[in-house]
Amino acid sequence: MEKKEKMNFIEIKKSSWKKNYSIILASTIIIFLYTDCFADRIAYNKIVDISVESDEIIVNHHHDWSNCTDKNRSKMMASDQNPFSDENSYAYIECIDKKTGNKIFKSPCPALTYIYICKNSHYIIGLSKIKLDNPYQLVIFDRNGNLIKKRHISPREAALTLLEYNEFKKKFQAVDFYLILKDRIIIDSDKVYIDFSNMGSSIESNDATEYLRKKESESHLSRNLSESVMNWIYWYREENPDLQLKYEDKELLAVSLLDPKGKRFEVLVYEAIPER
Repeated sequence: MEKKEKMNFIEIKKSSWKKNYSIILASTIIIFLYTDCFADRIAYNKIVDISVESDEIIVNHHHDWSNCTDKNRSKMMASDQNPFSDENSYAYIECIDKKTGNKIFKSPCPALTYIYICKNSHYIIGLSKIKLDNPYQLVIFDRNGNLIKKRHISPREAALTLLEYNEFKKKFQAVDFYLILKDRIIIDSDKVYIDFSNMGSSIESNDATEYLRKKESESHLSRNLSESVMNWIYWYREENPDLQLKYEDKELLAVSLLDPKGKRFEVLVYEAIPER
């Protein structure tokens, strides 16, 4: 009789363990299904060369994200997060005149994964899905090497009313200045969108992050953006983003492209930003 009771107890424990395991497994699956972030096995460490050409120009891009450049990239991310400075020895873009072979310009830049030259060869658009040590995922250069547009892309951002943004400005002046400097604040009608990822780890920036997290929402560019924990930001259709440029009175107004699910959205070239 005593032996039978012991066996029943063991069966109950097994049943309980199976039940708990099932709950844990189901919870894990739900987390993976509903999160925007995906795990990375190792840090991105590729050396990449891209070359594209039009009838008039050849554009070459090189970036080295190997361990050899890790120290310099980390320094940039810990300081001004400016990949366009001369201290950037690990990524560049260059433009060459196809007829003469002369170099028109060469400039330090972020790591890019897709390059587009517009029909009249006046603008060069660089896209990047690389998130690691990469402050900007969209750049636009004109043919002479002038940087027309730089933009960090994130699947999540804070959406504030103008009233809420004025409150944020008063409370976190230094953080607000930093975000404006990095083109992270966009005003659209009565809404203010703030991309507050990777703002640093000062006490004020931590407090500002917590403040903005309460207003967090999906990117106003597209709901179909996602990212991995460390390496990648999935924001354009990789096989063919089908880039289109929009003009107004011959001035470049916006870049239109397809998101990962093939839905079209656009990024304004001259977006409304707060006064500095």
